[in-house]
Amino acid sequence: MNSELDFDNIEFTFHGDLLGTSNLYQIDKDLAYNKLSSFYNTVWNIFNLISKKFDKSKLNIILFSDSIFITGCKLKITLEHLAKMYWELFKDQIFVRGAIVEGHLDFDPRLELSNLTKNLPKGDVLFRAVTLEKQVKGAHLLIEKQLAKKLLPEKWLTDELYSKNTLNPPYPRADFRRRIILHREWIAYEYLWTWLPDDTEEFLEGFSESAELKSNPEKTLTRISLRVPQIVSSHYEETRELFSMAKQRSKITLHPQT
Repeated sequence: MNSELDFDNIEFTFHGDLLGTSNLYQIDKDLAYNKLSSFYNTVWNIFNLISKKFDKSKLNIILFSDSIFITGCKLKITLEHLAKMYWELFKDQIFVRGAIVEGHLDFDPRLELSNLTKNLPKGDVLFRAVTLEKQVKGAHLLIEKQLAKKLLPEKWLTDELYSKNTLNPPYPRADFRRRIILHREWIAYEYLWTWLPDDTEEFLEGFSESAELKSNPEKTLTRISLRVPQIVSSHYEETRELFSMAKQRSKITLHPQT
């Protein structure tokens, strides 16, 4: 486990994709464009201020089509801002599926022309992030196991261990590590962006959907999943489970075993 000062000195790479974009293009190109535009605007609003604080080596954000790449060493602050991004996009029914792996995304320097650029990734960082992300459905924020183990106390590596050692170590209830949980298939860990902060009412302001989505996102996701293509509905169902998982982790944290 790393000390608090180390959390923003761990090299990482995040890759995320929007879910369902291609299906929207099959309906109407303007609908798809508007979703992408909202995605780009949200990323800008969330990361604009912090991106100005660091140089590219510490935090570099790349948007291309319906994908986002983030690489650097400011891991803790990036995780917290990614959670905000996931929530803001969810308010507009935009779902991101992504994964964070250890290592900085670098490109091999190549001879280029003004109209011929080359972005050949070094190593396997991008490959690992994309491969991990593709293994699940729904708006997950996965964390590679080897990276998660650097963040978590050994006593929190599984649900069972967390339940038995909720107060050991005695980190604050809002500590970001409490939101890191082992994925049910054990392929990775994930960050529970669905775990609402204490200022829930204020945090949920601005939902474009009905009051139901604001008050009961699980019920809303189930209802919506019945009216979308099967390939998309599975993403809704998997995302719905994230809310149940967050409630369970929150309950254990608020009422630990003694």
